[in-house]
This record gives sequence, structure tokens and C-alpha cells, in this order.
Amino acid sequence: MAAKKPRKPWRVIITGPDVRATSDHTSEAKAYALVRAALGGDSRAEQARVEYWESREWRWFETVNASEFPDHPWAAVYGTAAHNPPREPPR
Repeated sequence: MAAKKPRKPWRVIITGPDVRATSDHTSEAKAYALVRAALGGDSRAEQARVEYWESREWRWFETVNASEFPDHPWAAVYGTAAHNPPREPPR
């Protein structure tokens, strides 16, 4: 039996100490809105794995770490925010 395309073809899997959550979304933008909300601030989540549905299976799209967010407490520990300063807006 062929796998049917899901109604929400984007999936986010949030992980961390005492954190494990999966959420499906209708668009890439909505999936990344959850990633920003789940990994920003004082969240205990460490990582978000973004997947999308293609060719009858879930495929890995990107893994985002909490340390990539400047406002996350781990950014100061790993120094990631200092290596990725905000870009100048286009003129």
C-alpha cells in the first residue's frame, strides 16, 4: 500500500532534557515559527529537527540548535551568537 501524502507536510521534532515534542505544519513558514518559539528565550529545548514529506516519506530538511539564537542562554556559553552578528538590512 502506498503512503498517502499528509495534510500537513512539514514536521518539527523538538528535543532536549525532559523535552520531546512533534508537531506537523501546513507550511515551512509555520514550521519555522515553532522552531523560533521553541528554541528562543529560556526554553529547555536544545534542538529542533525540521522534516518535510516527499516521495512518500519524511525527509530531513534541517537541524537547528538552540545556541544559534542570540537570546538563548546557551548562546553565551558556545559563543555562536558572536559568530553570527545580525546582518545590515538591504538598502
